[in-house]
Amino acid sequence: MDIGADFPMPGTQPSEDVGDGRSLSLRLGTRDEVERDFPADRERIGELRFDDGRLAVTVETGGDAGYLAYAYDFGHARIAADGREVVVAPFDEPAWVWQRYLTGQVLPLAALLQGLEVFHSSVLGVGGRAIAVVANSGVGKTTLALRLALRGLEFISDDVLLAEPDNGGLLAHPGIGLANLRPGSRDLLPRLEESGLATPIGSNERETRIAMKRADRALPLSTLFVLNRFLEPRELRIERLTPVDPRILLAATFNVSVRTPDRLARQLDVCSRLERSAAVYRVSCGGEVGADEVADAILEHASQPLPC
Repeated sequence: MDIGADFPMPGTQPSEDVGDGRSLSLRLGTRDEVERDFPADRERIGELRFDDGRLAVTVETGGDAGYLAYAYDFGHARIAADGREVVVAPFDEPAWVWQRYLTGQVLPLAALLQGLEVFHSSVLGVGGRAIAVVANSGVGKTTLALRLALRGLEFISDDVLLAEPDNGGLLAHPGIGLANLRPGSRDLLPRLEESGLATPIGSNERETRIAMKRADRALPLSTLFVLNRFLEPRELRIERLTPVDPRILLAATFNVSVRTPDRLARQLDVCSRLERSAAVYRVSCGGEVGADEVADAILEHASQPLPC
């Protein structure tokens, strides 16, 4: 996607490369402008709440009027129905804070509306192909991706895999070159900086936002690792899934609140291609297994010739 913005986006770099015709315009506006002429009978298709009942995130649809998105540390945004324009009315937060939701949720929704399928996954390149690590939030896929980048793999995207059908398989497109370090993994930052892979752009008690050196081309997706961590002690185990339960792949997709017939058909097609063209592994371990050990095991499997 060719993204143009009328506001600074810390950590992103301008590019002279031209995409494949998908364009996205980002601009700032007021909340009144974001909600202007949006139908009163809008449908809420997704929400998250804090433990005390306060709204944390909402997504609403207005049919041809597009989508409204809200997050407590972001603000409000309107995404056009075709995914080609986003108007943002951010809260009074540092740009690197409110843009976390913009790049992590709003832009993937726009990509979805433009025909790409989206998975909740970190993505890296090795040997001219892409590997992806799928996991729930907080399990450690970002930490794994950064440790794999320190081992020489190309960083393609954190948290979001943009997949497109290609010659019977899937292409993994580069994402926004940003990632978040949580307090428990901030020891990685000096190593990433020394390697020339990352630059910090903001920090608070919850996270450190970093700009990553990112691959600039799409790669064929060859391997998917589904990471499961357990509270109880459990040794590290990696097993190839064949056949792959389709529910595992469908559960890994992003923006599940969008359930249109077109989207469902695309989900099924992409998951079918993934099962046929890529090796899918389940990675299981207990919380006592270190991230470096998991990264080494994933790298060993990712570097092997693809199993038939």
